[in-house]
Amino acid sequence: MEINWKYTTKVEKDSLDRTEKNLNVEFPKDFKKLIIDCNAGKPSKDCFDIHNRKECVIDYMIGINDKDTNGIFNTSKMMWNSGLPKYLIPIALDPFGNIIAYKASEGKLSELIFWDHETNEETYVAKSLNVFITMLY
Repeated sequence: MEINWKYTTKVEKDSLDRTEKNLNVEFPKDFKKLIIDCNAGKPSKDCFDIHNRKECVIDYMIGINDKDTNGIFNTSKMMWNSGLPKYLIPIALDPFGNIIAYKASEGKLSELIFWDHETNEETYVAKSLNVFITMLY
């Protein structure tokens, strides 16, 4: 399945390492590989289904560049201050203010979660980013 990424930006040198250090996490290898190609990008296939919710939309991936106001580190801090549980690390946004995030535990990132900002409900999305990408249509 081919996904094209629009509006991507170049990953700045060492920004991934600095973001991991600032968040005290290590991103999975599949994320590190994908972010090089799709940093802050919008996928050509942008819909996915989760339990009890069809046609969810991924608007764009959150960029990894740590100096960007809308990068993962700064977005995490802003979202945590707005009610996002601190064990969720946002990596993508939908057009409605909801997020797709990694669930963190003791510095390890595991499954992906869809977080509804209106209800604060979390819904399991996928066990990895690679699996999530295959869900896009």
